[in-house]
Amino acid sequence: MSGTISTSNVRSKTAKKLVSANTINALSGLIGLLEEGPKEPEYYPADSHPVLYKSGKYKLGKPSKGGVEGTKPDLGMRKEVPFEKRLEKVKEGMNKEMTVLEGNVNKSLDDNRGEKRVQIILSIALFLAGVIVISMGLLQNHLEIAATSAVPGILIVYPYNNLTKIRRENTFLCFFVSWIRTDLLSCELHGKPKDVIDCYKKGLGKLNSWMKQLQEKAYGSEKIPTA
Repeated sequence: MSGTISTSNVRSKTAKKLVSANTINALSGLIGLLEEGPKEPEYYPADSHPVLYKSGKYKLGKPSKGGVEGTKPDLGMRKEVPFEKRLEKVKEGMNKEMTVLEGNVNKSLDDNRGEKRVQIILSIALFLAGVIVISMGLLQNHLEIAATSAVPGILIVYPYNNLTKIRRENTFLCFFVSWIRTDLLSCELHGKPKDVIDCYKKGLGKLNSWMKQLQEKAYGSEKIPTA
């Protein structure tokens, strides 16, 4: 996810539609889930510690082959979450965030289509105004009137620049989500669990960096508002 498209092509008002505090926090959580730290409660057969269960230090849990299971949260017993379970949670979280991003991207593209029409109409109006002014000046043999046609000619630069920015921004928007999905999909091709995790961490890290760049473009040093 580098080189071809860049967040520098995204205008600040569009960046505000793409990024949110919830997205930033969710991506950070997914990256953390791929670290070695995630733990879950240890479970023990209820009949293996009858005294502790009677004393209330264990909480009864779900049934298992050995009978009823329980956990001992007050003593902090934890075990590492299995790789497959962590990866499943990451995929589930990514699908959720991609759905949110797709909605934001589609909203931005719709807004850009409306803005593009306005800029095209403005460009045509300025062009016609310049043609009319110079024609009137030449017909009436008033060069000073014809010279004023340069004003609409200068002003037409404004909508032209906006159309250029919209076109570049739309290129980013059209490829943004699909590029992320394709980049992370390649992680499944790795055979070793460690390589899969490293690939997901790298991909999520790049995406998180992009979202923070959009946050900086949208809000500067201000704190990003929560939904």
